[in-house]
Amino acid sequence: MTTDTAGGRAPGAGSVAVTAALSAFLLGLSIAGFWAVRVAERDRLTAAALQATFSLHDQVRIARPAGPLALQDVIERFEADSVVSVAIIGPGGRVVAGSDPAERGLPVVDARLQAALATGEVQAGGSGGSFEAFVPVRHLRGLGHRWRKLLPPLHGLAHDGPPGDGPPPPDPWGPGFGDVVVRIGLDAGGSWLWTWVWAQGLASAAVVAALWIWLARSRRTAALLAAAESGRRRREVLARLGEVSAVLAHEIRNPIAAAKGQVQLAAEAAAAGSAGPAIAGRLDVAVAEVGRVEALVRGLLDYARDRPLARARTTAGALVDAGVGHAGVPRARVEVAGDLEIAIHADGAQLGRALGNVLANAVEAAGGAGRVRVEVSEAAGAVRIAVEDSGPGVPDDLADRVFDPFVTGRVHGVGLGLAVARDVVEAHGGTLSADRSEALGGARFDLVLPRGGS
Repeated sequence: MTTDTAGGRAPGAGSVAVTAALSAFLLGLSIAGFWAVRVAERDRLTAAALQATFSLHDQVRIARPAGPLALQDVIERFEADSVVSVAIIGPGGRVVAGSDPAERGLPVVDARLQAALATGEVQAGGSGGSFEAFVPVRHLRGLGHRWRKLLPPLHGLAHDGPPGDGPPPPDPWGPGFGDVVVRIGLDAGGSWLWTWVWAQGLASAAVVAALWIWLARSRRTAALLAAAESGRRRREVLARLGEVSAVLAHEIRNPIAAAKGQVQLAAEAAAAGSAGPAIAGRLDVAVAEVGRVEALVRGLLDYARDRPLARARTTAGALVDAGVGHAGVPRARVEVAGDLEIAIHADGAQLGRALGNVLANAVEAAGGAGRVRVEVSEAAGAVRIAVEDSGPGVPDDLADRVFDPFVTGRVHGVGLGLAVARDVVEAHGGTLSADRSEALGGARFDLVLPRGGS
């Protein structure tokens, strides 16, 4: 696992895997904590509801209410921890008595009530700070309680007064007294467990966020350090190359110029009849080869020299015109599109020469019948000048090195034009990149320049 960012190395796949695993563990721990607290709170509140039901049973047994109104009075005076409401639901699903008198006689439509009647088990749940438990009376039998003791005397609940001398009225509960359900409403808020689990969840989220931020910053820092190191090494190489180029140009420039002049004179004499045609052909080749050496020396001098920027206000159209002129091609040979009036603060001469180098490559790659297109656009405060051609495109083996010095795909190329162009563009705070042209099928070079410089 590589984590040394001081040397420009980004955290490797091992660091990402460890961070992801630790994040998953912390998030899983938080989810498990929420689930455990939810279960624990549900069990606690259910136990509190049962305890409240037992307390209500005891108070009703002691008071022995003689009718629904008396039972209502007992319930209204009933108090227990966390209990906010109590209601007794008869077999017909209607409220017989409760802490809210307005509910009396109203039907209760609740899936938990139906489940309690069907299974005979306590059904509980809720959301937010409220919690309700439906406790079937028959459930108390399984807890060692006599369900008929919950609401004695049964026949006395048929009317509001004490039983008369005549036969007792019909049992209001009917034969299904075992289907009576006590509904207990509880206040579920204020538990320290929820405070703890939320604090733990937020802490885990903060740790996970900090881990990923650290990883992203480490990778970014490593990338910046690597780029800086690469730039430093390139500058060192270029500095040595500049020294060699300056010495080379100084030592051979004058002898080459003299040789070229003598060869030209010989060629003129041969053309005038003083020498045979074979001698003239050989002299032509010699002139061409000397011209190549001269171009190499000129390119070396141009690449190695210092180029301070002389910024001034210009336009994208002026840069394109300067580039076409520097490339030495007719204006009609290049298709131009886009907004040429975009203003830019830059060194027009150097950028024109850089664009000319790119255009010269595009024209040569496209050939006499091919197309060369320049498109100017603006986005996010930057000017983009795209140069496209219909040639074969950048060879795959040169794609990563096309801007390096002395790298060229041309037969007689020197390999310094694109390197010089990149240095000029980067000196302006821009970028120069190569790709394949979707429109023309050849190469595409994008010069992206900040409008105000850098």
